[in-house]
Amino acid sequence: MAQIQNVTLTIIKLSVLQSWVSVSYELRFTPLELGSPFTVRVLLRGKDPVMDDNLAPNLGPAGPVTALALVMPVTRSLLVSNDQLDEDRDAVLGSFIIRNEDEIYARVAMARLFSSDPAVIQDSNLVRGQFGRGA
Repeated sequence: MAQIQNVTLTIIKLSVLQSWVSVSYELRFTPLELGSPFTVRVLLRGKDPVMDDNLAPNLGPAGPVTALALVMPVTRSLLVSNDQLDEDRDAVLGSFIIRNEDEIYARVAMARLFSSDPAVIQDSNLVRGQFGRGA
């Protein structure tokens, strides 16, 4: 069965408005899966005590991925608005700002097309930062 390994999230804050987000991971396949198509979704998620929320649109490929090798290293990078990364919104009270730290991780999900097998899901490391306008 296909696997996802070594999921790593890196966020570099470039300015008050934007950050460079990079997600690296390995897709691993069995010899029998070579040549098969898979869907891959890469989501940025905000870590919360009750329910985590999706922060940005799918960072994964636009179409199916074909298993071309037993191990396929992948890196997806994108310029993202800090408003999207501000998962724990800062509170502004007049001229006073309460800054809430943001906790973000990437979730990579992969499923074989035309199969009833469940999706394989792997989460990255947690990145903490201050992405709100109060930063």
